[in-house]
Amino acid sequence: MSFWESNRDEYQKILKATEKKFNRGTAENWKNKDFEDLSFVIKQKAKILISPATLKRMYGKVKTRENYLPQDSTIEALIVYAEYSQNESTELKKTPQFKKWYLVAFAIPFLIWGIIVVWNNLDFSENLQGQLTLEKVEGNGPATAFFKYSVPESKDSIFLDFDDATWLRHAVGTNRHISHFYGSPGYFNARLKTREKRISDNVKVLVPTKGWQALANYFGEEYVDRYYPVPFHENVENGVFHATRKNLASLGMDSTKIVVVRLDNYRRTEKSGDAFTLKTRFMNSSFWPAVRCFSVHFKVQGTQGSIMFKFVGEGCSHHAEYRMGEKHATGGTSDLTQFAIDLYSWSDVTIKNANKEIVVEHNGNEIFKGKYTRSIGKIVGSTIYFHGSGTVDYINVIDEDGKNLFTEMF
Repeated sequence: MSFWESNRDEYQKILKATEKKFNRGTAENWKNKDFEDLSFVIKQKAKILISPATLKRMYGKVKTRENYLPQDSTIEALIVYAEYSQNESTELKKTPQFKKWYLVAFAIPFLIWGIIVVWNNLDFSENLQGQLTLEKVEGNGPATAFFKYSVPESKDSIFLDFDDATWLRHAVGTNRHISHFYGSPGYFNARLKTREKRISDNVKVLVPTKGWQALANYFGEEYVDRYYPVPFHENVENGVFHATRKNLASLGMDSTKIVVVRLDNYRRTEKSGDAFTLKTRFMNSSFWPAVRCFSVHFKVQGTQGSIMFKFVGEGCSHHAEYRMGEKHATGGTSDLTQFAIDLYSWSDVTIKNANKEIVVEHNGNEIFKGKYTRSIGKIVGSTIYFHGSGTVDYINVIDEDGKNLFTEMF
């Protein structure tokens, strides 16, 4: 019997703590959009993706087998998100004033006993330190990365976090070898961690491509490493790239599900990520089943950080977002209405970065200006990510010397 099978009351308290943290009322009244948003914020904090479907099963919104329990790592992600600890579940009850003195006297021996027990069981190796090294990367998006690691003895669980939204994997022992499959290209920070903190240096993993490549996957699915390669030559017509629902269905995808399409180009360069220009012309789908807020984001990835801007359809600025160096903002906490645009018509967007000063233009009009201080390092790639299936006329990332770095004119 697993730990949670014998501690179902504690599991229910964790669900309640998550519900309280999410702060959208009782879970009985949550709609599909609430579960999608909860999945997103858990992924942001705990670095583990729990699909909306799994969350619905956990909160009894979907019929499941009797005594259903999710995987341990799923429950652990809720613990991290809700910042849950067992003492949070103990409510202190008010006691009449005249009884307090003998309750205190009665409690003192137990308090002393508790201190002794805790002291004898304290893990003084809380400053845990593990070692993780990258041995090699085989392939070009997809790729398999090979690691070697050692972890200290600990009463807490230690995990390998590969920074790509796949499940955390338990790490045990010393001088162990392990491989991980990266289904999409990008630049990742693999690490060892406990439930609470990172216990190793970040290990940089570059999963390169051979020029621009396109992938599609389902939004919010549990098995996020399932990507469908989208052939360029079958999806370029009249000088633009667009993966139609028919073409995606021909790849074996269910076009009634929410689909995302991405274009990536990753390789090492010696060009500064703090001085570049990105130019592109695009629009998004006019219809996709179950999607109300279409979006597209553009990212330039550096060795130490990234520059990312997310455009959304009109009325959807709550979902807009940007990241530049150490600065990050979302439409949930900031007014980002300038990034809510008509996605169903052609848009020309330019993102200029001049020594950490960013200017964003949409159809020739300046819509954003900002600065950051922490360098993003050397450029290693660029991504266009569509919620739905968008259309791209061209994409061009130009370095500080005015030379094309990542270019595709379709």
